[in-house]
Amino acid sequence: MKKQYITLPVKDLVSDVAVDKEHVERLAASIKAQGQLAPVQIRGKDIIDGFHRVAALVQAKVKMVDCISVDCTEEEFLDLRIASALTHEGVKADRAVPWIIAEVEAWRSDNVLKLVGQPLVRLNEILGKH
Repeated sequence: MKKQYITLPVKDLVSDVAVDKEHVERLAASIKAQGQLAPVQIRGKDIIDGFHRVAALVQAKVKMVDCISVDCTEEEFLDLRIASALTHEGVKADRAVPWIIAEVEAWRSDNVLKLVGQPLVRLNEILGKH
């Protein structure tokens, strides 16, 4: 996995996770006083780690965000999100559940293709799913 430090407009990042509003308010106050202390980890425009920081940056009206951009596969992306969600204090495991399910589904699809040796379109034809 290749990592690169970059700065992006906050508005460009995709945040698809609910955040704790009180935590965001505390972070926004800290960011106003001290600036952004930790970079947000991203893949493309998708956040891996830093959902609360991004929400706090928006609330603090900061326009640019320091990031660590990670060049990784979809599987690695989900692994990083899951690991991040499960290691943060106060973050509930249910945040990671959709990512775990997505990873399992991707694994199943990949392995079904390997086992059967047919493209997915052909498998759908074989199974009668169009």
